Amino acid sequence: MSESRIENPFFIVELDPKGFIRRLYDKRANREVLPKGERSNILRVFHDLPHMHDAWDYDFNVDSNAWDWEDVQSIGIAESGPVRASIEIVRRTQRSTLKQRMVLYSNVPRIDFETSVDWWEKHVLLKAVFPVNIRSPKATYEIQFGSIERATHENTPFDRARFEVPHHRWMDLSEGNYGVAIANDSKYGSDILGNVMRLSLLRAPVHPDPHADEGRHEFVYSLIPHSGDWRHGSVVPLAAELNAPMTIGMPKKSLGPLPS
Repeated sequence: MSESRIENPFFIVELDPKGFIRRLYDKRANREVLPKGERSNILRVFHDLPHMHDAWDYDFNVDSNAWDWEDVQSIGIAESGPVRASIEIVRRTQRSTLKQRMVLYSNVPRIDFETSVDWWEKHVLLKAVFPVNIRSPKATYEIQFGSIERATHENTPFDRARFEVPHHRWMDLSEGNYGVAIANDSKYGSDILGNVMRLSLLRAPVHPDPHADEGRHEFVYSLIPHSGDWRHGSVVPLAAELNAPMTIGMPKKSLGPLPS
């Protein structure tokens, strides 16, 4: 393990100097998860100034003015234990600070991104961007009481209008014998276009509340490469476990007798 490489029984992950994933190898499937030459878990910032409803909408042309958050303060090993290991990346702008731990587990086939943000931006949108080595005309999103399939192309005006869609704990892109899911614990806006999966993380509207979303945010999202489709890939239980983590506590010392 190093500040640019982390490995467990399931995955090999390599980072570039900016802290983005440059290689993700699935040992179980003997497969490269990312397209050749692509980076993943890119934190992309978009200029977000909608024509109407500042706090509720963002426009379809938001992609026309975007940049990657490449200002890295530090990259280092945060944990290296028998249960989990992690690399921490710290990013800063003039206003905001983001700390993110990329966590791999010894017995869980899921890559977690534990994220803490001190957020003081104005009129920007932050997304996590994951190009993946998957091609499918449809993606699957969890909704209330089930899931729904949506197109991954813009062939019709109806498809083009769905440049951001709602979902619950996970979204999945699969192509028969392999797929990739993104799970989350609190972020419910996303899009999948072609082979690029994006999860909306934070916004910074100023109307009607000029201080909306300012301050500290903590959240986790996860990457789940898997064999088969979302059903065979255990996406549902892995996303459920992310949203209901084990609670750890220290009991108070007692001098009383043990229960019989």
